[in-house]
Formats: sequence, C-alpha cells, structure tokens
Amino acid sequence: MPRPVRAVCSRALAQLNQSAPKASMAKVCIRLPDGPYVAIQASPLHGLDGAVHLSVLFSPAKPADILPIVCEAYGLSEREKQLLALIVRGFSTKELAHKLHISAYTVQDQLKSIFVKTGVSSRRELIWQLFSRFDVEASEGK
Repeated sequence: MPRPVRAVCSRALAQLNQSAPKASMAKVCIRLPDGPYVAIQASPLHGLDGAVHLSVLFSPAKPADILPIVCEAYGLSEREKQLLALIVRGFSTKELAHKLHISAYTVQDQLKSIFVKTGVSSRRELIWQLFSRFDVEASEGK
C-alpha cells in the first residue's frame, strides 16, 4: 500500500484511541507525478461484528487542501495564510480589511510581506503563480 494511504489510515485509526475523537476524516494532500494534487481521506467504520474497517476516499484536491502546503513552502505566518486564502477567493483590499478586522494599510503591509516571501511583485502575479505552479483553482465562492 502506498505510504500516503498508510499514513492517512494510521491517522484515522489513531483518532479512535483519543478520548474525544474528532468528527472530521483524516486527510492528506499529495501531488501526483503528472502534476495535479489529490486529497486522500480516511474514516473508520464500525462493523456489526464490532470490527473496525476503514473507508478511503480519493478526490481532486481543493484550494483549501493545497493552500496549506503552499503557505508552508513559503514560510507564511498565520495571518499571511488567512490573507492568502481570501485573496484566492477574490477579496479586494477593502473586503480583506473588513473580514480580518484590520486597516487597509495593514493589509497592504502584509501583502508586501507575502510578495517578498513568494518572490512576486503584485497580487496578479501572486495569483498567476498559485494557479500555474501549484494548480490552485478558485472554485470556492466568497
């Protein structure tokens, strides 16, 4: 069995041993050799005989699955991660400021920091890089 599948299955089984199990499925996002990202999710199922089985789901990765990988690769702060997630969804500077409860000037400063870390010089170039390099698609609405 491939290592990512084993990892997500192990994580799902580990949730069974926690005192307060999580309601969400265990998930991992990987990039396939030919380019696209895939999300692998696993969830434990309890059989009638008391045995535990695992359900494993493979699906195309969503922007929400890919963005944490991108943010980690560039070393973005938590606030920069929040900002990038909203930028991909098409929020304007004014909307970003309102949503994050900060001033438009602070948004601009944080955008400049993201630009420096990602090696781009504009919001348009940042979005292009995410779409072309990391196959992120803006399929989520505001």
